[in-house]
Amino acid sequence: MSRPGYSNLLLGQTTLELVLGVYVSISLAGSRPWLSGLGLVATSLKPTFGLPLALLLLSQRSYRATAVGVSIGAVLTMFPAAVLIRSAGGLGEFATSVWRAQSGLQSAAVSNSVLSPTRVDAITVVSHLTREDANVGVVVTVFAVAMFVAAAALRRVRRQCRGRSCELYCMSVVSLAILVCIYHQVYCALLLVIPLTALVSGELIPPE
Repeated sequence: MSRPGYSNLLLGQTTLELVLGVYVSISLAGSRPWLSGLGLVATSLKPTFGLPLALLLLSQRSYRATAVGVSIGAVLTMFPAAVLIRSAGGLGEFATSVWRAQSGLQSAAVSNSVLSPTRVDAITVVSHLTREDANVGVVVTVFAVAMFVAAAALRRVRRQCRGRSCELYCMSVVSLAILVCIYHQVYCALLLVIPLTALVSGELIPPE
């Protein structure tokens, strides 16, 4: 068993469900936008999956799939969000509570971009090179660069090829971009299951 798979079983993470949502959303975006949108809804359980996926769907002009996913996700989120905001005492108090929780998470060694031995995103690579914890500017820059490169690759591939090989290639681009663009732990490397399998089997052929 791979380390990401072991980590998911040991920690009870829901990464497998999110990864399947990514695969479904990308592979069916052109042919079955409703199912693709439902895949996006599944990934919205974690914004670190859902946000980059939605942006990359838009970049390849999968507007219907993105609209379906965002709309359903918004409807499903409204009631729980309203309950949480009311319980916190208002929107301001809720935002403060979320910010404090996020700050506490980032201060923990397992999440810190310099100290963490289990983070696998590009932000951590930058922090290890500079020996400084990543600030907001670094996080935004890494995210923007990853999204720009992945979007350009998707647009080029979609213009030049069709079929199974194309879908595998696009799925691989999206999976890698999601993994490196923002905070992710080692268990999120399950995103690479299909890309690595396709690469080893010789089915991952880049377009000419």
